[in-house]
Amino acid sequence: MSGYEDFTAFESDALTKKPIDEQTQSTFEFIQQHESMLDKIHTANCETILSKKVDSDIAPIRFFSGSQEKVLPQDILHEQTQDHIRKVLIVFIFLADEIAELRNIAELRFYHPLTMFGQLPLPVVKEGGKADETPFDANVELSKTGRKEKMMGKLVPLLQELSNYIERCYAVLLNLVQQLSALCSPKNPLYRTTFANTHLLSMTHSMGSLLTVLITLDAIIQNNETLNESWSAYKSMVAFARSDPSSFNTTAEQLSQFEQMLVNLDQKVLNGDIFRNAIEQDFESLPADIQGVDQLAGMIRVRSNAAFLEAELMHCMKTVLDTSMAVIGTNSELNERVAVVGAVGIYALYRRLLPPNQPPDAKLHKAVWGIQKTLPSVILATNVMWNIGDFITRHAHFDMKKLPEPTNPEAHRRAFLQQFDAQLSQRTAAALAQCKAWLVIAESRIQKFLAHESNPPQVLETYGNILLKGLALAKRVNYLARSALVMHTEMQVPMTKANINDIVRLLEMLKAMENTLRRKDQAVSEFLVQVTRGYAHQIHTLLQPMKLKMETIKKPDYAQMIHYSVLTSLEHLLQSSETYTVSRQKALVLLLEVFLAIPTSIRPEKDSAKITFLVNKIQAMQNYTRDISMALDTSFIYFHTELLPMIIHGIYLTPTECHRLQYVLSVYEDGIKLCQAAIHDDVPSFCINFRSVLRETLQSEIVRPLCRDIETDLRLHTHTKHLDHMQTINPKTENIRPLKPFLDIPKLRVLGILVDIKEEVTHYLDMNFYNLTTVALHDWRTYADMRSLAQEKFQLQLMDNFLPMGSLDQGLDVLQIMRNIHIFVSRFTYNINMQEFVEFRPDKNSKHVNTIKIQSIAASIRQHGLGVLNTTVNFTYQFLSSKFHIFSQFLFDDQIRRILSREHRFYRKHKHDADVNNQYPYERAVEVVKDIRKLGMNEQGKSFLDQFRILVTEIGNALGYVRMVRSASMYYCAEAVKYLPEFEDMISFAEYAGEGRKAAAASAAEGGEEAAAASATEDEATFEGAKLSPETVRAAENLDESINTLVRNFGSASDYFKILVNVFQTVLLDNNSNTDHLKNFYIIVPAMCISWIEASLVAKDAMHKTARGAVQREMYFTDDGFAMGVAYCLAILKQTKKFEGLHWFESMNEKIRRDSESLRVQQEKRAQKEAAIALKKKEKAKRTSIFSSFGLGGGSSNKKKSDEDDEDLEQTYEDEEEIHSLQITSKRIESHRRETEQLYFGMSGAQIFFKRTDVDI
Repeated sequence: MSGYEDFTAFESDALTKKPIDEQTQSTFEFIQQHESMLDKIHTANCETILSKKVDSDIAPIRFFSGSQEKVLPQDILHEQTQDHIRKVLIVFIFLADEIAELRNIAELRFYHPLTMFGQLPLPVVKEGGKADETPFDANVELSKTGRKEKMMGKLVPLLQELSNYIERCYAVLLNLVQQLSALCSPKNPLYRTTFANTHLLSMTHSMGSLLTVLITLDAIIQNNETLNESWSAYKSMVAFARSDPSSFNTTAEQLSQFEQMLVNLDQKVLNGDIFRNAIEQDFESLPADIQGVDQLAGMIRVRSNAAFLEAELMHCMKTVLDTSMAVIGTNSELNERVAVVGAVGIYALYRRLLPPNQPPDAKLHKAVWGIQKTLPSVILATNVMWNIGDFITRHAHFDMKKLPEPTNPEAHRRAFLQQFDAQLSQRTAAALAQCKAWLVIAESRIQKFLAHESNPPQVLETYGNILLKGLALAKRVNYLARSALVMHTEMQVPMTKANINDIVRLLEMLKAMENTLRRKDQAVSEFLVQVTRGYAHQIHTLLQPMKLKMETIKKPDYAQMIHYSVLTSLEHLLQSSETYTVSRQKALVLLLEVFLAIPTSIRPEKDSAKITFLVNKIQAMQNYTRDISMALDTSFIYFHTELLPMIIHGIYLTPTECHRLQYVLSVYEDGIKLCQAAIHDDVPSFCINFRSVLRETLQSEIVRPLCRDIETDLRLHTHTKHLDHMQTINPKTENIRPLKPFLDIPKLRVLGILVDIKEEVTHYLDMNFYNLTTVALHDWRTYADMRSLAQEKFQLQLMDNFLPMGSLDQGLDVLQIMRNIHIFVSRFTYNINMQEFVEFRPDKNSKHVNTIKIQSIAASIRQHGLGVLNTTVNFTYQFLSSKFHIFSQFLFDDQIRRILSREHRFYRKHKHDADVNNQYPYERAVEVVKDIRKLGMNEQGKSFLDQFRILVTEIGNALGYVRMVRSASMYYCAEAVKYLPEFEDMISFAEYAGEGRKAAAASAAEGGEEAAAASATEDEATFEGAKLSPETVRAAENLDESINTLVRNFGSASDYFKILVNVFQTVLLDNNSNTDHLKNFYIIVPAMCISWIEASLVAKDAMHKTARGAVQREMYFTDDGFAMGVAYCLAILKQTKKFEGLHWFESMNEKIRRDSESLRVQQEKRAQKEAAIALKKKEKAKRTSIFSSFGLGGGSSNKKKSDEDDEDLEQTYEDEEEIHSLQITSKRIESHRRETEQLYFGMSGAQIFFKRTDVDI
């Protein structure tokens, strides 16, 4: 196949694969886009629903849907309303409105203070998560002398107010019962014509609401043991004060009045008979303040009014119970459980009103008692559990032969709780699923404007259904959570962890719904009015045909006239206002109930049912704000603050659910409402301590563990990088919790305090890294790596700690080095290429090794100024002077002079010989080393040659330090002048700040020649200066001087090596008679080179053989100070050419070549020997196999075989020893070769610094 055909085949194959690749790429892009879209949806949902909390305290504007009635009830009804009907409706509207107001007063004024009485401020939690040193015990605190009396003293004004409130409730209840009894009388013509055909369920609901308030007050007082105990202690204290009133700053008369008030409170309020006293009133008597009591006394008949008791009261009570029990437990449940409480209260009232000779209805009692099967208890107020069985037994007891089920209410309640717990998880999951669906619908459907909607009425209907569905869900979720907590607390049944998790998630969902409604409050407030208007319009549309039918009646009778006036009033009420207060709602419902008395021939049943449904919706819409706020209220969680640490700790164990934190805190934030109602104690203490508990719990369960875990994670990752014995963390095999989600959540709000978890962690790491670095400065790099890893892994912006040893730009101070330069050059080694010094003799037990670089010296120059450069040269000169004195004494020694003279004569005589070949023999240098070693050794085992080599090395280190300081000064100047413009474009700031160019020229003329020369370099153009103050001009002059100094030093070409060489050349070479002993210095350099190589090999080998407890040895990996010192000494003595004439490095390379060749020959011989041994073993094995196959061999053969085995074993040992010897030789030769090259390159580089001064003249 030709080359063209090959290319064609390849092109065809590529064309075939191209569509596949395109499709694969297209699919990959689609997957990426889909993942990105899912991520955006998830992020949007989290941000809008689960992350952002709308804090009502900081919202600049909040919309609230409510209305204040400014029209009297008699003016609400239309003037054409029939007079008798009008009077009846006005009375009931007044009563219903007052009952609603009394209910609101009880909820806002009395429930919370009575519930909170006896509670003490939560213990103050200190920093670190620990409470006060003494454990907090509420019982011990309450038992302190005078504590209960003081709390009760603060509550007495509220109790007196409550007593007046109860009196008013009694009066309203009495009036309502009498009004209904008077209306539902067979003698009343209005009853016979109209009200006999309908039932006033709305008034029954109002009566039940009033009785529920009284029942709730009784339950709160009876369940509060501290209230009863404090009341007894307070009464005892008053009795004690009676013996000596003057000591209490009062009189006996005032004390008597006060005691009378206390007796009244005891009988009416604190004995737990508020409800009993209400139903045991004389309902057939009138209050004394009513005019004409005597004339009306005989007209009030309640007990004997069967029409009221049986036809109205009992019927309405049954209707309320049947309707409520049918809805309880369904998705449409709203306030039916509270309605059951009122209905049971009405049943107790009904039993009290029955004539003594009339037995109770056993079937009715059994039906009411049977409510416990479905509803054994109801949670009232905040945390009060009201038991139906106990209530009926106390207030409506009925002796029956066979007790109805449940026969044991207490056991039944416990069985109900057990069943409740078993179903809680399932009911919670279902409720949460519906709530999440509602959140999505509310978030997407409820918008602020309807202009773009094609069918606004239908949209408003949808909005109304969404709001009511949300209310029903909130009520159900609140019931599940509150009932679980209160029932377990009251029955003292422990909760499982699963139940607690379900309760917490339910409460979180309440806050998620509250957050959504808060964000939509503007739209909701607007839609409530519009939806109500739409419902009213639908009712009006349904009423029009009925009104037309009524108008067609030519001669209406009395009842028809009443019905027509009711229709007219109902139509007028629907059109008179867009909002419906309690009065208007009651008027609307009462008119509707009278409307239902109209014959079905005029009002169709279908339309009547729809009108009733729409009126109920109007009531729900108008009460929506109040109902939804009560459903979303989680203040009852205040009594379960001990659960908060466990809840938050559970969230910490599952970081992916960290978005729940804000909602858990929001759930507990509602507890501040109860704190503000604790009037028996210091309210600010309650609030502050409660906030402190929430804040510190968040710190102890989230922030501090997160800080520790993040620090541990950073530390482990950093140590696995640097420490070999630690294994790298494998996220696939190890259970690693993600910690970053906690850092990504928005700032948390805790009762007005912002908690930024990311900022808290950042502050902790900054503080910890700084403190630990100050303790162990040698760990600064570890913490620098951890800081970088925190930025990379957790996006934490940690600040630099700016510690001296923790910065790469700082090290030993330049002045400290200069003052101790003799110590510095003896403890540091120099690297000529990197221009750095490394410590090789650290202090004992030191954990770090100091290094000095150009940046370190530049940092010192930045601190001390450029003048330190000349000081460094002066210190170095003084140091070199002392060292050259020792240098001269060593070479002046007779033994050394003899050895060097001998070598000098030898090389001068034999350098042209064939065996020398102008190369100083390596063997002669080795002989010099041995000869000098024979002269003696010091305590450290060093010969005089080693000490001389160290002397030369220290000289080279001093010169290397001078070079480093010079380079650092240039580096500092370069860093400083990089912010300046081009040097040629520099201006005089003093001139521009002063009088200008003319004045500057004049001053230059006065200043003399130097100033004139300086001014001559300036541009000849003149200009006028800014004429600033003298202080500013002096500052500009200082700036000019600083800039000129930087520019001058940056461009300075001072050669300090040349200066140092010339100075010592003048001293050492001027008087030849005194320096003859220095002329043979070059001949000792080869011996020093051999000494340096041996010392370097030992030092590098010691780096890998350190042992604990061993004698500290010199360890380093670089030492270019020797090369620098040798080059400098040769330059001073002008012996560089003489040393080069020795061709010493060629001789060393030749020695290495010879050793390598000898090693190669030995290795070849060894290879041949191994081949012969292998052949011998092969023949032996073959011979042995032949003998064994023929069965030959005996005792002599076995002995011979044993001797051969011994010889083979001995030969193996010899072979292994020879191989080991060859390996060591090879390693030694290679090490010498590397060290020789390093020394050669070091000396070649060092000689460049002195190349202009090393020529002998």
